[in-house]
Amino acid sequence: MKRNILFYLLLPFLFILLPFQDALSLKIPEVSKEEIQKEEKYQQELAIKSLPSWRKQYVSSQRLTSDAKKVLTISYRILLSATNLFPPERFKTPSDKPERKELACALGLQLEKVAIGNETYFSPLVENGFVKKDQIGFVVSFVIPGSSLEKAGLKVGDVLVAIDNKNVLDWEEKLSIYEKEDKINNMLTKMCLSPDEVHKFTVLRISNGTVEKKEISFSPDKLFNLELKYLTNNDVVNAWTDGKTFYITKKLVDFLEDEDLIAAVIAHETGHALLNHPDSTRKRATVGGIAGLILDIAAATAGIDTGGAFTRLGAGVGYLVYSKQQEREADYTMMYLLALSGYNYEKAPELFRKFAQLDPNSIKGSFISTHPGNAERTVFLQKVVEEVKGRSVDQLKRQYREALAETKKENEEKRERKGERKTEAMTNEGLR
Repeated sequence: MKRNILFYLLLPFLFILLPFQDALSLKIPEVSKEEIQKEEKYQQELAIKSLPSWRKQYVSSQRLTSDAKKVLTISYRILLSATNLFPPERFKTPSDKPERKELACALGLQLEKVAIGNETYFSPLVENGFVKKDQIGFVVSFVIPGSSLEKAGLKVGDVLVAIDNKNVLDWEEKLSIYEKEDKINNMLTKMCLSPDEVHKFTVLRISNGTVEKKEISFSPDKLFNLELKYLTNNDVVNAWTDGKTFYITKKLVDFLEDEDLIAAVIAHETGHALLNHPDSTRKRATVGGIAGLILDIAAATAGIDTGGAFTRLGAGVGYLVYSKQQEREADYTMMYLLALSGYNYEKAPELFRKFAQLDPNSIKGSFISTHPGNAERTVFLQKVVEEVKGRSVDQLKRQYREALAETKKENEEKRERKGERKTEAMTNEGLR
C-alpha cells in the first residue's frame, strides 16, 4: 500500500525531469475538438459496417514479385522526392556519425538473363545478325517510373548491348553466364562512384518486327538513404522505421491494396526518418529511464523497494513524450512527399478511416497511446490537403521549408529562454 501511494506521488515528477530533446519539427495546422468528434462518429459507423468483410482483403491472388515491385517503385519515388523537398544541408553526413551516408545512388532498373537467341520475340535480333542462336543476353525486365532511366527512355524489353561504350553482349565465350552477370553488376555499381557524371546504355529495341539501336544517356538517381525491407512472413498489419531501415509487411500491403494508400504509409515513415524522430525517441527513452532511476533511488532511501518500477516506467514515458506531435509532423511531411512524387495525396485522409475499420479502438486517441486518434488524423490531413492543393513543385518546396525553418527558430528561442532561466536559477542559488 505504501509503495503504491509513493508511486502516484512521484509520477508527476517524472515528466518534469524529462528535458526537451532536439528533433526537426514543423509548424502545422490545428484541429478543433468538434471536428475530431464529428470524424470519430463517422469512423465508428464505418467500422461497424465494415467489420464482417475487411478480412477478405487479406486474400490476394497477386504474385509476390508483383507486390514487391509495387512497394519498391513507391519507395523509390518517395525517397527520390525527399531529396527535393528538404534543403541540401539535411543530407550532409553528420559529423558525429561519419559512417552514416544520407544519400544513396540508385539506377531504378532490373535486368534478367534471357536466352534471346531462342526466344520467338527476339528472333529479329537473330535474323538481322545482332545475336547468335542460343546466345544469352541481359534484358530490361523492370524500370521504375519516375527514375532517371525511365525519363531517359529506357523500356522493358530492351536488350543491353553496352554500358558506357563497353560491350556486354558479345563477351568472349569462355566467360560463364554467372561471370557475365557479376561483371555487369560491377559495372553498374561503379556508376555510383561518379553519380554526377552522364552515363550511357546502348540497347537494342524491337518494334513492329524491326530492330532499333538506341543510346540512353542518364545520371544515377540520388535517394534519401533509407533501406527498404519488405516482410513477407510477418502476420502483422504494420510499417515502421528505425531511421536507417524502413519495414513494411505484406499483410499491410494486402490490406491497403490501393497504391496511393500504400504510398501514404511509406511517405509517413519516411517523414519520421527525415525529421530524425527515431534518434530523438531513443534519447527520450534513455532520459526517461534515468529519471525513473532517480525516483527508484529516492524510494529506496525512504526504505521502499520499488523493484526498479520507476526506471522501467520512465523509459516508457520518455518514449511517449512528444510522440503524438511527431506523428502529426510525419503526417504533414507525408502529404508533401506524396504531392512531389506524383501520388494522389487527396486520398491520404482515407488511410486512417481504413485503419479505423481494422481497429475501432484507434478512432479516439488516449494519453497512453503513441498515436493521435484516427479521427483527429483524418481531419488534420483534410486541412493539409487544402494547403497542398494546386501548388507547383517550387511552391511546395518553399512552403514546407518555411514551416520547417519557422519551427526551428521557435525551438531555438525556447532553448535560449530555458538556458536563461537555468542561468538565473544558478545565479540566485549562488547569492543565497
